[in-house]
Amino acid sequence: MNDSEKLVKEIKKGPDWLNITEDGKKHVDQIKLAKYLEKKYRFNINQFSQHGYWYDPKVEQWKGHADDIIEASIKDEIVPYGIWKVNLITSIAKLITLDSKRIVDSDPFDEPAVHKAVFGKHTYNLETDRLEPNSTDNYLLQNRSYELDINGKADTWNEWLRQSLVPCTIAKYDDNNDKEHSRLTDEYDLTAVETVKAFIGYALAGSHKDFQHYMILYGNGGEGKSTFLGKITEVIGKFNVSDVSLDDLSDQEAAKFTTSKLYHKAANIFADISPKFMKQTNIIKVLTGGDTITAQFKHKDPFEFRNEAKMIFSANELPAFKDFTDGFKRRPIIVTFHPIKNFNKKFNNEGFKREIPAFAYECLLAYRKALEANKFPQTEFMRQQKQDWIDANDNIGNWIKDCCSIADGDRGKGTCLYESYKTYCIATGSNVMSKKNFNNQLMGRGYEYGSVKINGKTVKGFKGIKVK
Repeated sequence: MNDSEKLVKEIKKGPDWLNITEDGKKHVDQIKLAKYLEKKYRFNINQFSQHGYWYDPKVEQWKGHADDIIEASIKDEIVPYGIWKVNLITSIAKLITLDSKRIVDSDPFDEPAVHKAVFGKHTYNLETDRLEPNSTDNYLLQNRSYELDINGKADTWNEWLRQSLVPCTIAKYDDNNDKEHSRLTDEYDLTAVETVKAFIGYALAGSHKDFQHYMILYGNGGEGKSTFLGKITEVIGKFNVSDVSLDDLSDQEAAKFTTSKLYHKAANIFADISPKFMKQTNIIKVLTGGDTITAQFKHKDPFEFRNEAKMIFSANELPAFKDFTDGFKRRPIIVTFHPIKNFNKKFNNEGFKREIPAFAYECLLAYRKALEANKFPQTEFMRQQKQDWIDANDNIGNWIKDCCSIADGDRGKGTCLYESYKTYCIATGSNVMSKKNFNNQLMGRGYEYGSVKINGKTVKGFKGIKVK
């Protein structure tokens, strides 16, 4: 049997999209090959997707950038049979694109299965605490190459967290004799470890419909915060993580484009945010609140999406802000990080890598407990740190506490209150807000604005507050 006869025999055993004529010429049935590849890779292209999606049968996971895969998938089929024609690939690719393109009411990848996360060829179900085979119907784009280890131990990770977060397990307070106002001097509660693990689980399989938090790892430089964020990224999966700064997210002009980087991501992790003033805290509230936000890829039309990227930052100094609504104040979790002396001698990088599958499972379990309790684990010191941050920025609240009387019968003239506030800000080195914003802040705190009587005269002012 000569080479030509061998090839004919091989082709006859081949796929049904490949035919051979009597004179030995090979012919590709373009429609059959297109249908075969559409079934194999589940190409999904719609008006909401920038590049389309495809299902990788080798790893059994959904992936993005279908437009980069279509032509490569055709080449992989025809080249083994000695066929190479650019116009053939182009023609079949166009057919696949047209077949796979759909006008839909919503992108199914914007509403993936809740409380599920893909690890290798299995999906962890947070609600049942079980592993399931991956399913195309889950529409989960965030995936990891490693399999989850539900029987392993993460001793290296847990010891790192314990030493970084909890320097002493005995509560130590300052020397304030007034016990009601005494303050913790550092973290002592091992719950801090569970807080961080639960937040990682939150990024892996949680939703902003469950909780509306973001996390800041806080401490001086050189304390391992950036190293930890890098290792968290490995746990969550590098392709599932964006890295947009808090500055860009809180800048209204920049946020139009930067928020698009969070689209279909599990987490947004950024190290060393600046202490600059946060201009637009409303964007942070929208991104963590499960609300719809408008974003835009450059040179593309704007689109709307609900962000599910959990935000984790690190900071040597916390940024300034002027939003004192409950919606903003309840969102941050401040976690204090401490340095570990001789870190490289105490911890082996191979141990971290080896334990990632077990650590991920422990994080999922920690988040599962938070869901069951309907409360995110936080320590007394974390709450104190957050309140300190709020108080440091709340120059109106501090001015009221230091300079005002707030009895029910108090009445204050608007101009006198504002002049007292400005004097206080100058003396304390605080930013002075406009009179309009000042009035809005006081009204937001429950002080009624209108006509009030002071010393027998009717003036514009506030009820329930006056300068001492």
